[in-house]
Amino acid sequence: MGDRVPTASLTNRKLLETVRARLQSCRNPGPSSLSSRGPRLGGGRGTCTSDLSSPALRGHPERSEGPAFASCAGQAPRGTWPSAGFTLIELIIVISIMLILISIAAPIYRTSIIRSREAVLRDNLFTMRALIDQYTVDKQEAPQSLQDLVAEGYLRDVPVDPFTGANNTWEEVYESDVVTNPDQTVSGITDVRSGSSLRSLNGDLYSSW
Repeated sequence: MGDRVPTASLTNRKLLETVRARLQSCRNPGPSSLSSRGPRLGGGRGTCTSDLSSPALRGHPERSEGPAFASCAGQAPRGTWPSAGFTLIELIIVISIMLILISIAAPIYRTSIIRSREAVLRDNLFTMRALIDQYTVDKQEAPQSLQDLVAEGYLRDVPVDPFTGANNTWEEVYESDVVTNPDQTVSGITDVRSGSSLRSLNGDLYSSW
């Protein structure tokens, strides 16, 4: 009777051996341990797997938890890669698509900007030419400069050339022998043109408009 080992001591010894075996398998997982299908403790990737049907753990679910089993949690199995983030090939594909879209949209945007400036230039030329004729009819003499239109209230200010960015680059056309009104006594400006040397989308110079 004195040499018999208590049953509780045998159960605890088997439990400790099982825990040590599980910890060893977490540190050095082999092919058989990676393919095991036991339930996972902690619910995350790389957590230790335990077989609750083991004779040593059956009936002791509280012993399958604790620091010994939690120390393996968070260790990803060998030979696996995390699924979060983008790969280099995916980033290259996305950047390539963005560059293609930009190369298509940039010329269209540039053309639309030029067309809007051309519309502003046409409107400015039409307005100033009409006011020059109106000034000549009212004053019976042609204006000597565009500032005369501003001084007499025909223009609030000389408009800005959209292609030069200034209002003092307009080319004023003087005709000393041209009379637009029979009652005109003094010659002066008969036309105005853009001072830009650029060409329009149609190929002609803006200064020829």
